[in-house]
Amino acid sequence: MSGGERGRTRDLQRALRGYLLRHPGAADGIAGIRLWWLPAHLQGVSDRELRGALEHLVRDHAMQRTALVDGGELYASLAAGEPRVHHPPPSRATRH
Repeated sequence: MSGGERGRTRDLQRALRGYLLRHPGAADGIAGIRLWWLPAHLQGVSDRELRGALEHLVRDHAMQRTALVDGGELYASLAAGEPRVHHPPPSRATRH
């Protein structure tokens, strides 16, 4: 992998992580991710580069990949599946 490709891969991962932060319930296929998730200057990356960046996020447990019946793939944020636990503030002990 050349230095330019490594830099572009880092840019892709940064853009994807940013999108996931702004849209924690996001899920889409390669075409939708390219069109909606990426800034214009990254939309021309190859499918191989985009899949590589997505797979890196899958390995980092930031996303999950689901194989679809039609042979496609759905990439989804794991943030939506994480339970949101509400912890009430601790009660203050009172003296009697």
